[in-house]
Parts: sequence; C-alpha cells; structure tokens
Amino acid sequence: MNKNNLFQKGFIVPVLLGIIGFLIIAGGLYLYTHKEAEAPVVGVPIQQDNTGILGNKDDLVYFSVKAGDTVRGMLNLSGTVKGGYFFEGNIEVHLLDSNQNIIRSGPGIATADWMTVGPIPFTSTIDTLGMSGPGYIMLREDDPSGGEGGPAQKILIPVIFDNVAQETMTMQLFFPNRIFNPESLDCSLVYSSIRIVPKTQAVASAAISELIKGPTIEEEKNGYFGLIPEGTKVNSIKIENGILKVDFNKIVESGGGSCAQAAKVSSIVTTLKQFPTVKIVQISVEGNSNQSEIFQP
Repeated sequence: MNKNNLFQKGFIVPVLLGIIGFLIIAGGLYLYTHKEAEAPVVGVPIQQDNTGILGNKDDLVYFSVKAGDTVRGMLNLSGTVKGGYFFEGNIEVHLLDSNQNIIRSGPGIATADWMTVGPIPFTSTIDTLGMSGPGYIMLREDDPSGGEGGPAQKILIPVIFDNVAQETMTMQLFFPNRIFNPESLDCSLVYSSIRIVPKTQAVASAAISELIKGPTIEEEKNGYFGLIPEGTKVNSIKIENGILKVDFNKIVESGGGSCAQAAKVSSIVTTLKQFPTVKIVQISVEGNSNQSEIFQP
C-alpha cells in the first residue's frame, strides 16, 4: 500500500474530529451566551419608582396607579407584589381617606401561582364612588389568622380621588355573624353593619341590592357572612300601607339547610324593616308567597 495514502488517512481522521469538536464547543458557547442575553423575564415588571408610597413599599414591584395619580370612577387595577400577601389567591385592596380610614374594600385576585416567595401579579376592580380629595389605595396582606402572627403587611399608595360630588346616604345591612353568634343557637339572629351608598329615594331597592352583594372584606374580617346566593335578582318590590312586598327569582332559595334558610329570611326582613315606613315585609319567590313552600331546605 502507498505510504502517502496511509499518511493521508491517518491525518484526515484527527483533523475531522478536531473540526467537529470545535463546532460543538463553539455552538454551545453561542447558545449559552445568547440564552443569557435573550431569556425573557416573565411576569415581573421592571421595578418602579416607589417614592411617596408608605408602608412596606419595597414589597411593591409594580402597580398600575402611581403615587400622586388622580383617579376616579371604577378602577381596574393590576400590580405585582412580593410573596406573603396572598391567602387562597387573594390579597386585600382598600380605599382609604386622608386619615387612613377604610372607606371601601374590594378583592384582589392573583393571576399566577400565589404559593411562592417570588413576585406575584394580581388584578382588582374597585369603585371610587363618592370619594374626593387626598386618600390612599392600600394593598394589605390577607391574613386569615386575624393578626395573631403580628400586624398585617400593607402598602399605601397616595392618590387624589376626583369624583363629581355626589350625595350619599348610610343604611344598615343585617347579616349573620359567626363571632357574635358562634354556635348559631338562634339561626334567625342577624347583626347590623353600616353601608354608604349613593343617595336615592328607592331606599328599599338599594338596601336589597347591597344585601345581595354580601359582606365586604372588612365585614367578613369582623365575622359577618352572607347567605343570599350569587345570581339572586329582585323581580319586583313595592310598598302599600306599610306592607312591603318583595319578589325574588328562584335562585334566592339555593344553598343551605333549614338554619341557613331561616338566617337568609331574617337578613332580608330585618334589613327592610329598618325604614320607618315599613311595618310588615312579605317575601315571595316567583310569585309564590306560601311560607310553607318557599325557603325550604
């Protein structure tokens, strides 16, 4: 065999292996450097300027309302906070006046896995109805222990509420309360909570509308709970000679045993009888007012 052929074969194989090895190493380096440079950060907005924000402001990664913003009407909020503020995917959202009194509350819902210490995005919708002047939007830890582990973490974003001046009125809503009546020895016991609503002549309709909404987050923290199911609607409501007649759709009867049904009826009747012109409340469901047939477990 020709020595030159042997030499060429012995030379070519190492060269080819060397080229292949070089390409593998070079390709790996290229992918690594580009991965580091181009990998996107998902769900964590750029850190914002938290100047003017009170409380645990370093926990706020992003919020759709900036400190000092003017806000009005219905707010569709979004934000990202560090972990530790959520329970069952919820974070508390409150509107405060200039003295940091809670005026209105609404739920904040995590839009990603909330069981992490990393930043967690959330959204919330809350109405600034009737609020004007300086105040705050407060993001507060949803603490099911009621503060047993210490004060709840909170972030306060100062804002200016700028709603057209609107007259408001206060009314009472009556709900069951697990703190005042922990063992439900009397299912009909309901307890008053104050609600601020736009001023109206149709006070009974406004009261029922608020009652159907159920307790606010703050009211729930104080033991109040609602029993009127979502989807309940009022078909008609009228008052004649001190007798108020209110007719509901069928959904109002849904959920709960005899104790829950008794509390539900008591909640409606007691709320409506707060008004001086109402002496008797008659409830019907789709026109049926037979008490032995409606609100049965």
